[in-house]
Amino acid sequence: DIGVFMVRNSSKAGNFALSMRQPAPHPYVQHYLIQKTEKGLQVQGAEHFFDTLEELIAHYTDYISGGMPTNLTLPQAVADAMTPSELRHVIDRDEEFLMLLELAA
Repeated sequence: DIGVFMVRNSSKAGNFALSMRQPAPHPYVQHYLIQKTEKGLQVQGAEHFFDTLEELIAHYTDYISGGMPTNLTLPQAVADAMTPSELRHVIDRDEEFLMLLELAA
């Protein structure tokens, strides 16, 4: 699905990478660097800063900005999870993803 994304630790220490499925005419996955700066978290090249990863994701879910061609969209299984237990089941014990969720909280 277009806009479906994941966030992981970046190969650039202390930062994150956001990978998102792009729209037509050439559907593919594009990667964006999320930088930790003195002003907060920022998608590289964007003008907005956020205090938490959760706020950054919420913003880009609601708005198209920062050079992204579409809104971020949660995978349906994640969106349907009603409890932390269900979410943990969906991500199938992915330790890195669990750590990122804890950082976003």
